[in-house]
Amino acid sequence: MAEHRKDSEFRSQAIDESITVFFWCSGQDDNIGDVVLRRCLYGQLVRHAMGSIHVYVGKSSDSFIEALGLDSRATLYRSKSAWLRAILCSSQSPLVVFDPGELRLNDSVVPHLALLPMQVLARARGGRSVKLGISIRSDLPTSAVSRLAFRLSGALVSDVVWRDVATARIYAGGRLGCDWAFGDYDERAWAAEAPRNFLAISVRDDKPLWTQAHADTIREFCDQQGLTPIVFVQVRRDNDVASRLAERIGCDLVLWPSHVTHAEQEGIVRQLMRQSVAVLGDRLHALIVGATEGAIPVGLTGIDDTKIGAHLEAIGLFTYTREISSLSPHGLTAFLRSVISKRAQVANAISDANRVVAEMGYAIRGEAGR
Repeated sequence: MAEHRKDSEFRSQAIDESITVFFWCSGQDDNIGDVVLRRCLYGQLVRHAMGSIHVYVGKSSDSFIEALGLDSRATLYRSKSAWLRAILCSSQSPLVVFDPGELRLNDSVVPHLALLPMQVLARARGGRSVKLGISIRSDLPTSAVSRLAFRLSGALVSDVVWRDVATARIYAGGRLGCDWAFGDYDERAWAAEAPRNFLAISVRDDKPLWTQAHADTIREFCDQQGLTPIVFVQVRRDNDVASRLAERIGCDLVLWPSHVTHAEQEGIVRQLMRQSVAVLGDRLHALIVGATEGAIPVGLTGIDDTKIGAHLEAIGLFTYTREISSLSPHGLTAFLRSVISKRAQVANAISDANRVVAEMGYAIRGEAGR
């Protein structure tokens, strides 16, 4: 299995000022998490790269782009062909940065094929290409073309950093890092002694709704602990399932209406997280955003979901995910009691994850000796 590298192994010679960065940056437009992780990567590009940063955003909405927090160094491209032409026409050495996050090989075949000649060009001009903070959905069918494109791209890439242990185990090469969204961590959130009275919950729309027995158990657990359960939405398409779960639990609900921007919804969610003891569910970035704001991340997943556990294990949280369908009411209560009693352990893990994100940034410069 891939292992985390020490800070000194990530550090390297400073990037040459002649290198220009080309960042493919197009996530799911209704997803706060896709904004957060890309914003954190962009922050590392600003920190480590000396030249200009050309950002391909595709069909992303103005709200999505605004929440990315790009500064004056960024040149935006909605046209894929215009962004690719900019790489071709660059008089400086290109650094091609692949889109971070979860890759579904069939869906990502277009960017991988489009960037193959750009990777060759980058090498020829003394530049590089990197894939930083990525994972691969291994439970989906893939075509021969998508697998070939990924292998060829991987052969040309200079650095690969995986964000979860499952991908790191399956695919050779690369190193284990974590999700970029851990970079928004503020240690004051874990040190603060302000009261935390909520138990926050976020679930996916494409998984079975929790049973009434599990919903009742959550409600009873909160009553025993003096907490207020509240369901919130991190991905706009989850509005309906969130409404149904809140009704089943009998608790308040924070939806994401169409008129609320990404930045506004993220602010609402972060404020809730700062008042929550823990955040439960199967939305990865709901857990990560909660963790960076001082809420203990607790994965409650479907039977076929290995995503949450693999990403929490990458930062050393090995016992914070359970398949909810396998838990009896007593088992669910015992699990929740166990995880929320480990605040100091989780605080250390989140701090370490933030350090790993900072170390991942050094791959932007290129490792010494390459």
